[in-house]
Amino acid sequence: TNATYAYEDQKFVVVDEVYGNQIDQAVLADTLGKAITALEPEVDLSKDNCYVQPTVTADSEELKSAVDTMNDYADVKITYEVGAEKEEIPKDTIASWLMTGDDLQVIFNQDLMSSFVSDMAKKYNTYGQAKTLATSYGKTITVPGGNYGWRIDQAGEVAQLMTDIQAKQDVNRDFVYSVRANSRDANDYGNSYVEINLTAQHLFFYKDGKLLVESDFVSGNAARGWSTPSGAYPLTYKERNATLNGEGYSTPVSYWMPFNGGIGLHDASWRSSFGGSIYKSGGSHGCVNMPYDKAKELFENVYTGMPVICYDLPGTESKKSSQSSGRAPQETTAPAQTAPAPTQAPPANPP
Repeated sequence: TNATYAYEDQKFVVVDEVYGNQIDQAVLADTLGKAITALEPEVDLSKDNCYVQPTVTADSEELKSAVDTMNDYADVKITYEVGAEKEEIPKDTIASWLMTGDDLQVIFNQDLMSSFVSDMAKKYNTYGQAKTLATSYGKTITVPGGNYGWRIDQAGEVAQLMTDIQAKQDVNRDFVYSVRANSRDANDYGNSYVEINLTAQHLFFYKDGKLLVESDFVSGNAARGWSTPSGAYPLTYKERNATLNGEGYSTPVSYWMPFNGGIGLHDASWRSSFGGSIYKSGGSHGCVNMPYDKAKELFENVYTGMPVICYDLPGTESKKSSQSSGRAPQETTAPAQTAPAPTQAPPANPP
């Protein structure tokens, strides 16, 4: 058996080679042939090297170098700092990732590393998970679904771990993320977010814990099956003077803030009223329609990635009377901060 290495008492050590009794048949045949020709009555199998010999011995410089490198690697301290939490990777775990190739060069067992990172993702990911929200209505609820939260880039994290270990320097850091959120505290959305109560048809925008914008709105048409879905989502981007296109409509808006695919917040200058029960039969295709001045104010304060939390809360239905269609009549009086009139008539089912 070749000399090799073992991990004992948190240290890699060289394990001596073993000289066994397996015959090298080719060498034995050659030795016997020579003995017969020379009329020698005996042969010494050990002296004539008739046994299979180890190719790596304990004094191999390559083996000793590999053991030294693995000990250096295993000694690296990697500590994750996740918000207020700290978690150090155990030395034994790092040691389990180390191995040698056929050329005795140190390599990583990436399957074991991937399994470790997967466990970390199960522990620390919040992406797509339910959120607890203390609503502006005094009730704390659980908001299911959506695609907001922290998500570890598992392949990227494995690659970073290998880089950290090979550098032989202790590291304190957070994970490598493919999706980031606002906070690592109990609520990953932090204290800056848009809160959308679909039942009340009313929204609140908090920035650094302070209420900056509050507004009625009109959401997706429930009668047509276009209800705005609940869940927590990141604001995808924001755009001035966009044109919203869909089946049966192409409508310009001044402030476009998508957060769930083609669903977003925007001004709706074709509507004369907002809130109430308009959404039940005269709502949008799923977007959150806002008054022009409120959409403008929101647009000026939100940023890409900001959490938008949509929920239903029975018992908060608005008592406000509203027109069934929610669309502006032919003659209206514009509010103090109004949008310019659309260049074309709004569609029968506005976005």
